Amino acid sequence: MPNPNLTWEKTQSSDFGFELGLFNRIDFTADYYIKKTNDLLLQQPIPYTTGYNIMWKNVGSVENKGLEFELSTKI
Repeated sequence: MPNPNLTWEKTQSSDFGFELGLFNRIDFTADYYIKKTNDLLLQQPIPYTTGYNIMWKNVGSVENKGLEFELSTKI
């Protein structure tokens, strides 16, 4: 069944980082990231009386976020 209100998924992402080097032997890196996706395409069941059993709609959203740390040394 056609849906005239159907749109592309929209994604926004950001990444913030910090790097530190000490004495040319110790390296430290920290990152914070966040990614949010809206208007995910999902199949929605609809009544069989329409002649179709599913319809695509923009109804979902997902958010991923986290921290990453890295420490490396040269001995």
